[in-house]
Amino acid sequence: GGKHLASVQQANIDLKKHDLQMEQAMDFILSEVEKAYLKVFETQEKVESNAALVEQADEALRMVKIMYENGGATQVEVLNAESGALGARSSYLSSVFEFNTAILQLKQAINKL
Repeated sequence: GGKHLASVQQANIDLKKHDLQMEQAMDFILSEVEKAYLKVFETQEKVESNAALVEQADEALRMVKIMYENGGATQVEVLNAESGALGARSSYLSSVFEFNTAILQLKQAINKL
């Protein structure tokens, strides 16, 4: 009788420990998923912002080239505009890479569920 009762009590304690560990693990995983989702959202906004900057830089370059052809801008101004457009493109591509990385991290976090 007493040994059986003790083993039942120990089994209940072990079960409660296991349940607590599972709950803690699930909380951790859900926290990872939430962080990963927020990172996706953040990087998506960055991609959109950088895409707009590329459009602006391309338009500025187009305008400077027209001005240059009509004698209203120097070659240095054209080169500066080209440099700005290249920098904007580089930032855009970097943000796309960050976005894709964030998507992969979100998928990994979800796969842990």
